[in-house]
Amino acid sequence: MHKPNLLLDVDGVLLNWLAGFEEFLLAHAPHLHKDFSGLEEAHDLERLLGLTTSQMDEWVARFHMHEDFSKLQALPGAPQAIRILAPWCNMSCITASGSNLTSKHARHTNLKNIFGDVFEQIICVDRSVDKPEHLSRFEPGYWVEDQPKNTLMGVTAGHESFLMDALYNRGFHHAQVRRVVNMLEVAEIILSQLHSKSLLGAQSWSK
Repeated sequence: MHKPNLLLDVDGVLLNWLAGFEEFLLAHAPHLHKDFSGLEEAHDLERLLGLTTSQMDEWVARFHMHEDFSKLQALPGAPQAIRILAPWCNMSCITASGSNLTSKHARHTNLKNIFGDVFEQIICVDRSVDKPEHLSRFEPGYWVEDQPKNTLMGVTAGHESFLMDALYNRGFHHAQVRRVVNMLEVAEIILSQLHSKSLLGAQSWSK
């Protein structure tokens, strides 16, 4: 059976970046502490933390260069879903975690420690770089994101796009983007589609 491509964002899809960044700021910049439970509700972190965009970018860059960045925790259901999908899909990650060697190594290490050596490619780009070029390199398949504008990039590239549900994206709706609660729901949908295609194939051969 031809395996479809499953392309995955990492932060907010597989790993809990928000919790890791919160812990990093509490340890290294306690003066910035606000009500971190509201971080998910903010459309931009700098507004909640009282930072300019350049200051925010600097703190994120520091975090991505720190050893803590290699120790992010998995989001609920993500490890189980990846194990379920591994035999059925060609999986790759496209993540805006930074293109420098330090942050790339941290990202690769983190993903391998949690999910194993299951990803064909882990493409790390800078936060200021959009993802269309990389999405268009893959034969149309599935794309999972937590940022609305990035789900639409997947639609444009011909992928079936999923949006990971979060408080900060609930105002977004699009007919070609399917909202899901976690990776286990993604796995259920994909396997159901693949099963249906297999049944159709078997029926066509029996005629």
